[in-house]
Amino acid sequence: MRLRTLGALAAIAVAGLVGIALGFRGGAPRGPSVAQEAPAASDGQTREVAEAPSVVAEPHPPVPLPPDAEPATPERSPTRRFARGARARLRVEVLDAWDQPVPHVEIVATRIGEVEADQISEALYSGACDLDLPVGIPYRLEFVPEAPWFEKATLEPVRAEEGRVRCRLATNAVRVTGVVHGAEGGEAEPYALVSASVEGVKVQKAWCSDGAFDLRIPAGVVRLEAWVPGAAGDRYVSGKTGEWIERVDIFLEVVRRGVPPSFALEPGTPIPLNPRSR
Repeated sequence: MRLRTLGALAAIAVAGLVGIALGFRGGAPRGPSVAQEAPAASDGQTREVAEAPSVVAEPHPPVPLPPDAEPATPERSPTRRFARGARARLRVEVLDAWDQPVPHVEIVATRIGEVEADQISEALYSGACDLDLPVGIPYRLEFVPEAPWFEKATLEPVRAEEGRVRCRLATNAVRVTGVVHGAEGGEAEPYALVSASVEGVKVQKAWCSDGAFDLRIPAGVVRLEAWVPGAAGDRYVSGKTGEWIERVDIFLEVVRRGVPPSFALEPGTPIPLNPRSR
């Protein structure tokens, strides 16, 4: 009986060692096999209890980061209306009190809020121009007219994304419009040269392509003169600041001397009066 018991114990030990060896051969370590001695059967023999399955710990899945902890990406960055460093054209128009364009004005654009001010100077010849400015930057626009009867003006703040700005210049001038009539037939005389002078000093002159003229003259008494090759004429007008004198007719008469002295470059030259202007 004792020999049978020892043989059973030796068989149990051999089976345990074989199970441990098979567990290591599978690649994943397993827990030691446990064999318990069952109670003796009716025939006096013992049998092996089934081996308990081994448990292998699985790694935990990565915990997702909250949205606040995720790194910022360009796609998630707030969108801007204009790209950084973008530029745009700003249309600048300069008008007088009668909503007419004012030529010969210098525009100085100065960047606001900078220690080293960024200035852009533009000469305006036709009453309008385009400024190429960076977007989102406030500028101060200064208007310096060439004619002495217009006042300087300033607009601020102005930004390129506005697209267009208008500036109306205050004036101490008088607007005079009329027609130059030819010496023969009295029709409108094209390409006549019209000038305005005060006490012999010329203050403005302009070519009239279709015979009509539109001048800005100082307030008070002003002499208007018109000339074409072989004919000349003149007329006096008087007006107040901001007044508009319309339908001023200047009649030409044939002359034999060519260009009248009044159209010379030297100011103050005496001018023979047209008898019609007296």
